[in-house]
Amino acid sequence: MRLLAAGLLGLALCQPSTQTPEPAAPTPAAAPAVTDAASAEASAAPQADVPLALDVPLISGDAEPLASVRGTAVVMLLGATDLPGWDDFRRHYEARLDGLERGRLTVITVANDADARALQTEWDRDPPPFLLGWDPDGAMALRLGVARLPAAFVLDAQGHVVGSVGALDDAALAELDGWIDDVLPPPPPAPEPEPVPEPV
Repeated sequence: MRLLAAGLLGLALCQPSTQTPEPAAPTPAAAPAVTDAASAEASAAPQADVPLALDVPLISGDAEPLASVRGTAVVMLLGATDLPGWDDFRRHYEARLDGLERGRLTVITVANDADARALQTEWDRDPPPFLLGWDPDGAMALRLGVARLPAAFVLDAQGHVVGSVGALDDAALAELDGWIDDVLPPPPPAPEPEPVPEPV
């Protein structure tokens, strides 16, 4: 009897198990690859915690480093005279500069026009108080990761980008003005009045 029980037990142990095996853990999906173009654009885009270090190519052929306008708020337009918003931006910021003390706001316009003659004629006839850049190859736009013009940036007095827009309609100009108001340096102190000499 013991032999029979042992045989039956052995036979039961040899039978395949009917228990369902645990499913294998899913393999985590691979992270999407970053394309070279996207990586280049991300590396070119300005970072808020790093002052913008660029030279503005001037129509004269020289270049003006942005570091030279540190201490002022900066609004910088990358555009072209034949693109929407160029004239509106110019009129808006000419009026804005009229109401501000000198040295608080710097306005930079960088034209992407292929031919500088019309631009030079316009500036010679009616020069606004702007820093005029000319960048026919779009090198500045490329450095800033700008895919389409126009684009405008606001920088604080230390050169950090605080905001940017990709249009120049009324809403975009209002947004630029809001950022400018946030970072505009205080007006210089009023000069001390000269003492009045006492009568002798």
